Amino acid sequence: MLCDLSKDHDKRNEHFEKAITSHNYAITLAPKNSMYLNTKGHSLCVMAKIHSNNKEHDEALIFYNQAISAFDQAIKLDSENKEYRHDQARCIEQMGALHFSLGMIRLDQQKYEEAIESFKEAITLYDKAVKLDSENKEYRHDQAHCCNLVGAFRLRLGKIHLDQQKYEEAIESFKEAITLYDKAVKLDSENKEYRQGQALCCNLVGAFRLLRGEIHFDQQKYEEAIESFKEAITLYDKAIELGGKKEAFLNLQIKISHAIDNAFLTQV
Repeated sequence: MLCDLSKDHDKRNEHFEKAITSHNYAITLAPKNSMYLNTKGHSLCVMAKIHSNNKEHDEALIFYNQAISAFDQAIKLDSENKEYRHDQARCIEQMGALHFSLGMIRLDQQKYEEAIESFKEAITLYDKAVKLDSENKEYRHDQAHCCNLVGAFRLRLGKIHLDQQKYEEAIESFKEAITLYDKAVKLDSENKEYRQGQALCCNLVGAFRLLRGEIHFDQQKYEEAIESFKEAITLYDKAIELGGKKEAFLNLQIKISHAIDNAFLTQV
């Protein structure tokens, strides 16, 4: 059975390799024919998909890049053709999905930084697909899901830094998480999970800014204290807007407002 599958895989590869050779020959005869380039892109994209399905990730990425290049050339020759843009968007989305899969594999292997890089590449590719074919909701959904996943990872990393008392690293991780959640919410505003993740991040950074403000106040650094308190209020405002616990945040904001007043009075 495995032997039969291997033979089938080889036959399909051979078929599309011959098709690509034919496309290349046609393009040499008529280099300004956009249809030949678009058809070549299709064949390359199918080859990429075959390699991807067989876990041959490096080979798949090579074919995806070649396919995108062929579609790009076709679009340059006929920029008004919506079908070409749609085809290129689909190919880019598939390449994004491959990078997402690679990210998940590296996450399971605990290769966290490599996983993040794969996810970021996926987000970039989904972004390109959305721009090429903005009416396709599937691309926006995939991009939002990826942003949410990386945001959650950055949030978790921030908490680890916080436990280790690496406060600057924690803040940077939380800020990046907020940016990613923000993007996810904009792409899919109805998804409560994305809004909750973003609200949690805003709450954490807000709490950190509040603590920093109190430290500055105790050190009689009133200007720095006021800036930290103001940042905390802005973040808590955003958390309320996203569906955070309104009453708790309002009480904190009243506390911060009093702290700002005291800082101003102390300066006088």
